[in-house]
Amino acid sequence: MKKIDAIIAVSALAMAITLLCSCSDDGDKPLEFLSDTYVATTGNTLYVDISSGNGKYTVMPEDEGIVTCGYEKLNNREFITLYGNREGKTSVAVTDRATGETAELTVYVTKPYCTMVATYRKTVIETDGNDSVDTRELEEKLRLESPFKSETGYMFHLVKNSRTVYIADYGTYYYTGEYDLVKEGDTYSLTVLFDQGGTTIEKQYSIGSDPYMGNGFELFDAFFTDESDSGMAIKTRTSYEAFFVAMIEDLTGKFSPQYPGLQYAGIESHMELIFNSRLDPKFLE
Repeated sequence: MKKIDAIIAVSALAMAITLLCSCSDDGDKPLEFLSDTYVATTGNTLYVDISSGNGKYTVMPEDEGIVTCGYEKLNNREFITLYGNREGKTSVAVTDRATGETAELTVYVTKPYCTMVATYRKTVIETDGNDSVDTRELEEKLRLESPFKSETGYMFHLVKNSRTVYIADYGTYYYTGEYDLVKEGDTYSLTVLFDQGGTTIEKQYSIGSDPYMGNGFELFDAFFTDESDSGMAIKTRTSYEAFFVAMIEDLTGKFSPQYPGLQYAGIESHMELIFNSRLDPKFLE
């Protein structure tokens, strides 16, 4: 009986140790990020949210010439910081020192860019009262004139000191094209050129202050008149703040021959400005 009791005691002790070890392991959190690919810009710091981890990390870039890495804790949130040194692609290894778990992140560095997100669009038609202008018919033609699948949700990424524009249409269609931006007094003239299924699309817009949804024109102007290649580190988003410009496409000349009495026809869009953010890595792959 004593021998059996001893065996039972040893088994109970082993089980207790196992349970203790299991409880300790359960306290460790897995190392997780929202994505495994990120886009930083030259001269600016990108803050990458650590979704889950244990508070102590080693961050090692494959090529420090492309990106400099760090760690910061802000408002009880943990971030890996990625500062863009020059354009290129590299990988960053993030190791959780509590568990030894390592996450490999792919990092692209591009020139700074301005993202313009369509948040609201309306059709404006003005006539001299001539009955020959069927405004509902014309409004439908203006809607179909747009190459974008949705009235909102599409975005332009205008790369600074470059003619490259990346266009994301509702997260489904992606186009890379060219743009030309010319300042004309208190407005900018924007021309966008891209290929859509073998058809060359050219769109011309006027960019100015938005009288209804806040004035972001000064930020837009400051970003593009600053000539440095590293750009300005402009932060435009806080908990309650957003900045907008008005983007107007004047289509009067296109449709006036078909509609006698047409004085003005155009599409007015409210575009939210976000700097150095929201570029999908798909454009750079």
